[in-house]
Amino acid sequence: MNLQNMNQAALNRHADALNVQEGGACNLSGVARSLVRAINQCHGENLGTDGIRNDPAIRLIVHQMGHLCNIGEIDRDLSVYDSLEKACKEKNAERRAELKALERA
Repeated sequence: MNLQNMNQAALNRHADALNVQEGGACNLSGVARSLVRAINQCHGENLGTDGIRNDPAIRLIVHQMGHLCNIGEIDRDLSVYDSLEKACKEKNAERRAELKALERA
């Protein structure tokens, strides 16, 4: 990747992050797509795991995702975490049972 392409990739990821934050993005799938694009751009720059985790654009996009999913509630009340985990375990068990039934059919 040449310097011009690297600068364009960085500009796009940072512009996406600003748009997500300033626009108050509320479409979780759109924000998730921005995150994937930003991570892919970071990979193209060989930032490594720590570099990606600490990238300003990545952090702003993840922050908006957290806001959309009301992540602060989990930090304020650990029983919320417990109920989310329980629901995931139940849904996982249901899905596994469905798949097993399909295998037998």
